[in-house]
Amino acid sequence: MKTIFTLFASLLLSVSVCAQVTLSGALSGDFADLWQAFAAIHSGGGSGVVHISITADITTTQTAQLVSTNYQVIIRPVGNRTLTITNGNLPLIHLNNAQHVFIDGVSLSGDSTLALISTATNNTAPVILLENDATQNRISNCTIRGGTIT
Repeated sequence: MKTIFTLFASLLLSVSVCAQVTLSGALSGDFADLWQAFAAIHSGGGSGVVHISITADITTTQTAQLVSTNYQVIIRPVGNRTLTITNGNLPLIHLNNAQHVFIDGVSLSGDSTLALISTATNNTAPVILLENDATQNRISNCTIRGGTIT
């Protein structure tokens, strides 16, 4: 019985450690990465306001791509957070015909910031890519760095 309890406690701890992105509002869920949260929004098929809370620093090789959606998406950090992509020519965030996406680098408590970073060394990879009528979006109060970081 003690072994089962220890295994159960370990599983709970590993799940909570992996949840770095939390959805609330019209959709809910915990995800290890922003691209997974965007995939959940894309497959949600509804409408309304979705809040995305970045609850930990994330380093990824996968672009978070949000394609045309009926949701209004609001992204904010919880604490000082950094999102970093380390994969060559890929953007960190790709809004493809996505509208009404608001990335606000200041938390609701007003005391934290969000940094969006690409470590691409070729200086051609965008940190945030908006294309195909990705309009009515706002990115504010963020630190955005691309290209070689020294």
